[in-house]
Amino acid sequence: MRTATSLMLAVWILTGAAAAAGQDAASSGTPPTAPAKPLGMPHWVRKPDGDDVASVYPSGALGRGGHAVVLCKITADGSMSDCKLLSEQPEGLGFGDAALKLAPHFKMSATTSDGRSVEGLTVNVPMTFSPP
Repeated sequence: MRTATSLMLAVWILTGAAAAAGQDAASSGTPPTAPAKPLGMPHWVRKPDGDDVASVYPSGALGRGGHAVVLCKITADGSMSDCKLLSEQPEGLGFGDAALKLAPHFKMSATTSDGRSVEGLTVNVPMTFSPP
């Protein structure tokens, strides 16, 4: 269980920066991957736990860490949908697939801190995987 907990913390730490990462991409002139209206910092009401992370950790990457970023559309209830892999490092070890499998475990508040609906907005969710 200690391994699962350390994996969970690695994912939780970086998810707070998800919206900021999307806003940075929008301001750099890259193709739009951020919401038309800035989301700000997401308020996560559910995130993957250590068991979730451990269950998708790539078997071919045991003993190695990795990083992946997924782009997800946010539904009316704050769930993630239509997620796509933006990047993974190192490539080919399965961290991208693992991140896509974890995406449904994320859920944010259905409204922003100023009361706007998050429905239809997008969010980049970076995830770092620490080796078990």
